[in-house]
Amino acid sequence: MEVSWLLEEKHLQPGQYYRESGITRQAQATKTWPAQVSSRPSSLASYRRFADTVLATYDAMWAEA
Repeated sequence: MEVSWLLEEKHLQPGQYYRESGITRQAQATKTWPAQVSSRPSSLASYRRFADTVLATYDAMWAEA
C-alpha cells in the first residue's frame, strides 16, 4: 500500500497517518527497549554460566556454519 495514496484517499496529514497506524507508538517503544537491556552481566556467576555455555558449544556452533 502506497502511503501517498492513503493520505489522499483519507485526507490524512502525515503525522495523523503515523499516529493512527501505530508507527509512532512502535518507534517510541523500540527506542526505549535497548535502554532497558544491558550487555553487562548482573553477576560473576551469571557471566561464568554464559562463558561455560559458549565454550561448551563453540565447536558445534561453528561446525554448522
